[in-house]
Amino acid sequence: MNFLQLVQRVQREAGMANQLIPSIAAADTLSPLHKNMVNWVIDAWHFIQNEIKSGGEWPFRQQFIDVVIPAGVNQLALSAIPAIKVKRIWLNGAPLCQRARLEYVLLPMAAAPRYFCTDSRSGYVQFNNAATSPITLKLDIITPLQTLALDTDVPMIDDDLQIRIVWRALMLFASAESMPDIYSMAQINEQQAAASMSARYGVPMKVRGGCFV
Repeated sequence: MNFLQLVQRVQREAGMANQLIPSIAAADTLSPLHKNMVNWVIDAWHFIQNEIKSGGEWPFRQQFIDVVIPAGVNQLALSAIPAIKVKRIWLNGAPLCQRARLEYVLLPMAAAPRYFCTDSRSGYVQFNNAATSPITLKLDIITPLQTLALDTDVPMIDDDLQIRIVWRALMLFASAESMPDIYSMAQINEQQAAASMSARYGVPMKVRGGCFV
């Protein structure tokens, strides 16, 4: 399902089948509830991407990319990749060692760096030295959250798992509109969808009080 289809599915589940929005942009010209429906789908997808898991990040947020570092440069902006985290780096198949701090291993220019650290405050990956010539590094990164915006935007998960976004958004709707029966139904379906998603991607979920979170 694309973004528009997700919102329309939530509307149908909420009993608004006769009030389906024709486009995401049109929600701004309709009632506040229509606009909220759009935002609840956005928030639901953000929650799913960013939820806390006991087994690490969702695989669909992990990417392997090649980055060329020019000669004389010893840092890389996360925003230029883009990434929110760099987990591992390789040079010619050999891993660079990660350090919490680099002050004690800083070196003058050399053939290639041996160490790196990620400074989330500055937004840079820093290397212990700059190379004397351009080098190509392979990075294992965690991508930023995907934010749905256009009608045709599609969440980056398998099609059959996208229904979880619908149930999570419906929970937000039911909570805001004080509809406990709809909330209960949506919560049961969302928990089942969460279990399916966890099994599909091999990422165990934390469980609290019998509920997946």
